[in-house]
Amino acid sequence: MAVCAPVGRILACVDLKPHMVRGWLARLADPEFFTRAADACALYRTCPANAVVISVDEKTGITARFREHPDQPGRHGQRTRREFEYIRHGTVSIAALNVHTGHVLTERIDRDNADTFIGFLRQLNESVPAGTSIHLVMDNGSSHVAKETKAWLATRPPASTSTTPPNTPAGSTKSSCSSPP
Repeated sequence: MAVCAPVGRILACVDLKPHMVRGWLARLADPEFFTRAADACALYRTCPANAVVISVDEKTGITARFREHPDQPGRHGQRTRREFEYIRHGTVSIAALNVHTGHVLTERIDRDNADTFIGFLRQLNESVPAGTSIHLVMDNGSSHVAKETKAWLATRPPASTSTTPPNTPAGSTKSSCSSPP
């Protein structure tokens, strides 16, 4: 304990707290951010008649190992800053959550690409009763916004999609939507 005490005093003298980290996010300026977030929140709050609202996202089983940007070291009176985005090392499953019933459809996947995503959407489409509109809420993952995915979705009415603003995972939008007044 005697060894730690001088280090603690030195850190306290310069007001440096290496154990405290403050997150940050390099966000692109998106003029439609609030509109897109409001659209997703409206679907989460109220399910349109004769429809289902499905939140779709890939779920990783591997811990984020590397951040996209290095930490910014703490300075006098300021915490270390850690960027929000990270590099994933493998996607292990894809999930679709019916946000109004809590039902979940999942599939283990080896690759995260448009073909795999379209295959999952086919399963999802088959699990929804005929004549029911599907409202998909998803993030801007490359498989979600690929030309092939957009073309497939365009031929599968009744379906509509809402993509969350960049750097906003589909599942996290639900938790950030306030309760209806």
